[in-house]
Parts: sequence; C-alpha cells; structure tokens
Amino acid sequence: MKIYSAISLLLILILTSCATSRDHPVKTYYPFEYEGVIYEILGHHGDDAPANFLIYRVDDRTIFRAVDRNLDSTIDFVLTGDIDLIKANEIYREGIRQAQAADKFQESDRVREFMTLYEEYRLVIQTILVDRNRYLNRFTVFDMQWRPLAQFIDENGDGELNRMEMGEIDLEEANQLYQIAVERAADENRFESDHQDRFILTLDQPIEEINRNRDISMSR
Repeated sequence: MKIYSAISLLLILILTSCATSRDHPVKTYYPFEYEGVIYEILGHHGDDAPANFLIYRVDDRTIFRAVDRNLDSTIDFVLTGDIDLIKANEIYREGIRQAQAADKFQESDRVREFMTLYEEYRLVIQTILVDRNRYLNRFTVFDMQWRPLAQFIDENGDGELNRMEMGEIDLEEANQLYQIAVERAADENRFESDHQDRFILTLDQPIEEINRNRDISMSR
C-alpha cells in the first residue's frame, strides 16, 4: 500500500456549508465519498494553529480522526481511532482529488519548507506544528527524480534526527545529510530567530519554483 505526500501543496477548502463546532472551531467543511463510505475534511485556518482534520463518523460516533498539521496535504498524526497513517493518507488524498475536481480548494505557495541539492540527493526539511507551542521537523531524502528514499523526524526541532519513518538510509548518514540541509537553511536565514536552539523554518518566504510531481508515491 502507498502513502501519498504532496510536499508543497497547501489545501484550503472553500466553505461549502455552515461551519460546525462539534469537534473543532471549524471554518471549512468538505464531505466526500470513498469506497462507499462518507468522510469529512474539517478545516481550522486560524492564525495560531491552522490544520485540516480527516474524520469518519457513524451516526454521532467518531470512528477515527486524523490531522494534517501544516496543510501540506499529508496526514501527520492519527488522533483517535484504529487506522494507520498509510490508509488515512490514501483517504485524505482522495478527498483532495475530489475537492480539486469540484473546484473546492485553493492553493498557496507559502509553507514552512526548505529544499536543497546535495550530490545525488534532493533534501527537504518541513516544519510541522504539533501543538500551540511545539514544532517538529520532517526530513525527507529524494533522488533527483523526486523519488523518496527515506524520511526521518527531528522531534524537538533541535537539529538532530530521532527516528526513521521510512526508507533504507541509516540514521547516522541521515543526520549527516540533515546537518548539511540545516546549515544551508541557516545561511539563507530561513529559521525563526525567536526560537533559541531550535530550527523552526519561517513562513516569510515563498517556496522556490521547482519542477516536480506534486503527487509522490512513498512506500515503506
């Protein structure tokens, strides 16, 4: 089974019905059907903690709830329920596809992301908001054709990778590549200055115009 990661796409669903506050202070709402089941994407796009929530309900009972913390069209965490990230992302990407076909979303080119080239690799850092005051960095290594080779998490945003998400590159080599990307981002002033000893990417620069496929298959 494949997990889909559209690194640069910010999904902002256009309001299609009255906002609801059953689970979150929601500003956008989009229901869609996939494999005979109705799912919902609920969007909270406030300035403090914007996020999209993928939710599956039966009657008034929530079966699962997952979140895209940084609006990059990738589910980052399953909050409640028994579903893995791979399946949650499969469902979420189908919702995005249907919203796009129905002209129910907008794209933005601003995101906490940095990309650099090193030897035969494309190195991408993404900063993800975990909660109101905590960030983590997701580091992905691609080949030059944007095929994902490995993905890791810097849980504290302190410049050191803690765990592997997928791939075949070992943690020691990944940290060496990560340090190269962090140093280059720092040289370009891409980190916020008010987070001491933390490498939190800024939002104040648009993503570089890069030619890549937005829908990248990522298999474990």
